[in-house]
Amino acid sequence: MGQDMQAFQKLPTIPKYHRIMQQKIVKGLIYYRLNYNGEVMSKGACRGSNTEMFYPEIVQYTKVETKFYDKLCKDCPIKRACLEWGLVHERQGVWGGTTPDARVGIRKMLGWAVTDPHTFSDLAWRS
Repeated sequence: MGQDMQAFQKLPTIPKYHRIMQQKIVKGLIYYRLNYNGEVMSKGACRGSNTEMFYPEIVQYTKVETKFYDKLCKDCPIKRACLEWGLVHERQGVWGGTTPDARVGIRKMLGWAVTDPHTFSDLAWRS
């Protein structure tokens, strides 16, 4: 839980790095649709890297892999912006140094839900 808590402590309670396009609360969870901030995201320490390395074909990350991503993202100037996007819109991959499992825990602490930015519509709110 260390990775979860460290990332959580550095996040605002609402998205601030990517513009909120839509927001809705359903059953106590906050759903956001964000406008991807390409200007900010282009300044990442990983720019120019093969994006496939952030989407390994594994279900569970090992400690070695988690440490690798922690080290790669540790001093990244846009780590919080990257994590914010990952929390709101990404179920897979590494975002802001966090694995999918870590983001599930952070979302729970924030009361956020993950949404697909391309299918964010009123149909998504029918339960």
